[in-house]
Formats: sequence, structure tokens, C-alpha cells
Amino acid sequence: MAAPEKEKERIRLLREEAFEVTSRIMSMIRKRSQGIPVYLFSVSFSNFKNHLVEKLAKLNNFIYIPLIQEFVNAEKENICLRVVNDSHWNKMGNRIVGEGWVDVN
Repeated sequence: MAAPEKEKERIRLLREEAFEVTSRIMSMIRKRSQGIPVYLFSVSFSNFKNHLVEKLAKLNNFIYIPLIQEFVNAEKENICLRVVNDSHWNKMGNRIVGEGWVDVN
């Protein structure tokens, strides 16, 4: 196997392991929650990552909340929704997402 293929395979195996470990942790959370709804969301703009998060939610009986379209639109318009040099939401980001989640479930 050539070097690039070996690296791709190594990355695939690491992703698979990360998915399995995360799923085991989520299973423990599900058991501990004793029937209380557990929500899971992603703040990534990556369809690949969002698909994995949604798959993890379904496998572990979590309620998946997709990224709020208003948040996506605001970021596309260069409205600052995150803390500088950080991925956490600022006040405006929290407001947009919070208002978008009001009707969830």
C-alpha cells in the first residue's frame, strides 16, 4: 500500500474508533438519564460532521437538532456570532440559536 493510501486508512480507522468510543459514552449518558430527553446538536457547517452527529444521536436515542438556518445565514452575511478566536457563540449567536430552538420537540 502506498504512503497516501496508508495515511487514508489510518485516518479512517481513527475516525471509526472515535465514533465507537463516542457512541459508548453516549450510551452511558442515555442509561443515566433514565428516560429524560437528551438533545444533541452540531455547530459545524460540514455536512460530513453533521451526518455523523445525527447518526450518533439516532443510534443512542438522543434528539438531534440540526444547525439553525438563521445562524447559517447570519454567518454567511459576516455577522459576528462567535467569541473572537473561539468557536463558542457570543450573545448574538446564543440569541439566534435559542430563538430557533424554541419550537424543537
